[in-house]
Amino acid sequence: MISKENDVMDDSVQIPQPESEVLEQQPEAKRFKLLVGDKRLWIIVMLLMIISVLEVFSASSRFSFGGQNYLMPVLPHLAYMIFGFGLMVLVHHIPNKYYKAFTYPLLILSAVLLIILFVRGMGSSNAQRWIEIFGCKFQPSELAKMAVLLYTASVASEINKEDENSQKLGFWKIFTCMGVFCLLIVGENLSTAALLCVTVILMMLICGVSPKRTWKLIGAGAAFVALVLAFFLLVPATKMNTLAEQNLIPGRATTWQARVLDFFDEKQTAKEYALTTAKDKPQETHAKIAIATSGLVWGKGIGNSEERDFIQEATCDFIYAIIIEECGMLISIAVLGLYIWMMYICGTIISKPISFFSSYLVVGIAILLGLQAMINMMVAVGAMPVTGQPLPLISKGGTSIVFSSIYFGFLIGISRGKKQGEKEEMTSNVKATE
Repeated sequence: MISKENDVMDDSVQIPQPESEVLEQQPEAKRFKLLVGDKRLWIIVMLLMIISVLEVFSASSRFSFGGQNYLMPVLPHLAYMIFGFGLMVLVHHIPNKYYKAFTYPLLILSAVLLIILFVRGMGSSNAQRWIEIFGCKFQPSELAKMAVLLYTASVASEINKEDENSQKLGFWKIFTCMGVFCLLIVGENLSTAALLCVTVILMMLICGVSPKRTWKLIGAGAAFVALVLAFFLLVPATKMNTLAEQNLIPGRATTWQARVLDFFDEKQTAKEYALTTAKDKPQETHAKIAIATSGLVWGKGIGNSEERDFIQEATCDFIYAIIIEECGMLISIAVLGLYIWMMYICGTIISKPISFFSSYLVVGIAILLGLQAMINMMVAVGAMPVTGQPLPLISKGGTSIVFSSIYFGFLIGISRGKKQGEKEEMTSNVKATE
């Protein structure tokens, strides 16, 4: 006979539920998602990478002539894109509070690599930009840019805006770091050093790092640029060569002067230009031809570029000219719009309740990627002297692809909105400003 106690079901006993029902009842935040964060940034990343693969494949077709595999020129680029995307996924899953921990290790590593590069660099035209690590060429200046951005955001986030001594100390910390690394970089790549300087100074201005000192620095920087331009325009090329041979100025100074003189050269008729200057500047000349013959609206179609065979850096420095030639003005303006959209999204991210460090890092990345894109496009259309700045996530180049992917990983990670560990940091920052 069964007792009454057994007839009554114990409420403490839980009946196992099917696994599918458990998953359905599991809170959304507990589920793992491979891609999280701002969907708009993921859309931009996907579009830039698709454009990159198509245009690099088209622009590098001249390297396929005589080869057994027509995909070989683009396969390394595709591998870097996949690797970069993997890094992006990894970085954006790291809690934001740990980003600051990368600052000093990256500063030390980049300084060591830049010193090694200075001692035994690799490159051409007196440009020592790469060192070889385990058979792979690596550009230390890209690592240095990231390290300096992290350091600037870190120092700026710790400044007490109401304390003059804190403002002064923070300003000189950032200025010293920027100056040291720019001096290490300028010998290999003037445009990269200038880009880093402008980015850090704008970060200081936007983040409110001692505004008076920052404006004085901007004035001094403008005066210095004016003096350098005057030096390049007034000193004869023969004298520049002599100074370079005596190691009184960087060896690349003669190349910088030639590019500045070409840009400020007096206007010539089309016939004079074709017979004289054009043959000495094949890349700039054929980039202009590519734009002029693009058909403006729709272009010639992807894969139908005629000028890619005459532009040595068609896959990197002048890839935007190939995009205009093949895709027309509508798509090329849309590419420009993607970078502007990215900067706008960064503005919406920093309006969220995130830590000072995260906000300042987003500001720095937005400025760096935006300026780099503008420089590449302006060079391609002849609006500024030739530089070696790649188009982020589009131009061919392993180091550029990898670090651009990490930058987007930082942006997407900060946009996730999970605030892991950031409330404590925000509280400490607020207390520091009281």
